[in-house]
Amino acid sequence: AMLGQLDDVEVARAAVAFSALRHSAGILLILVALGWPRTTVPAPCRSLTRCCEIALVSVAEQLLRSESAWNTAVAALIKAEQAAAQHLVKALDGATRKVWLKSVEITADDADDLALAICAFPRHPLLASWTNELLSSVER
Repeated sequence: AMLGQLDDVEVARAAVAFSALRHSAGILLILVALGWPRTTVPAPCRSLTRCCEIALVSVAEQLLRSESAWNTAVAALIKAEQAAAQHLVKALDGATRKVWLKSVEITADDADDLALAICAFPRHPLLASWTNELLSSVER
């Protein structure tokens, strides 16, 4: 419910804050609350603008890329949210992880959104990486 009161930039900033705290379960909770990954059925509860999605998934990817990190975060989230445990197990299974990792990939088609992310999140931990990616895509 609280997430619904935040605009897209604030949702991404919340994920950045969880990342700074190395709180991977908090990032997973944001992903679940948003109804991610985007390609699941039913459709996500809410979609973010692509530049905010880039900001969110890039910090999440840093903490959750490995299968063991994902499983550890899922276990911590289930422990913290026992009332929703059955839903979380289903929502955060291995297939979900694979689809989610695919959404992390930034392509040449994302150049405009990457430029927006650079402007909207000037203190993002991956700003330098985004800048290099944008420069590479412009040079192509």
